Amino acid sequence: MYDTAARVDETVRMNMEDFSFGKENSVVIFGKGSKYRRIYLTKHTVKLIKEYSQKFNLENGAMFKNRCGYRISDSGIDYILKKYAETASKKQKTLGNKKVSPHILRRSKATYMLLNGASLPVIQRFLGHESIQTTEGYLDIGSEAMIKAVEEAGKLIFKDTSEEMVSSWKDPDILKRLKGMVK
Repeated sequence: MYDTAARVDETVRMNMEDFSFGKENSVVIFGKGSKYRRIYLTKHTVKLIKEYSQKFNLENGAMFKNRCGYRISDSGIDYILKKYAETASKKQKTLGNKKVSPHILRRSKATYMLLNGASLPVIQRFLGHESIQTTEGYLDIGSEAMIKAVEEAGKLIFKDTSEEMVSSWKDPDILKRLKGMVK
């Protein structure tokens, strides 16, 4: 779920036939508004899916099944996620006070993509959002990430110049760099 950022209902509807392995490893997700989108998968996720499908002898049909062999439900996925989060919190104490849900996985993936340089339109398409405003509302950027982004942007203006050397905003070198950024 994390790697695809699929909604819980999209995950429930995944079938083995939706996956494509080869040059471009991907899954076609049937999402909101009866729209399809292709999501590309990491090599690590492909390996896990292949091992999972071999272990449970899955060639077609539902990707995720419950213990009775039927397609898993939304609440079944929620139950499994909470169960393993509780188990993990025994070893990683900071997890104990964290809210865990299928939707948190989706938001976390979107935030991770943004912090690693993906543009909002790419994230919008990845999540299957109709509106970019919906995507913006999804992203939870902490103050540490914002501080880092401001520092990185500052490097474009003040590159090769120490703070002590910048005498004022009227400094000709800084004005020249700023003018060079706007074309």
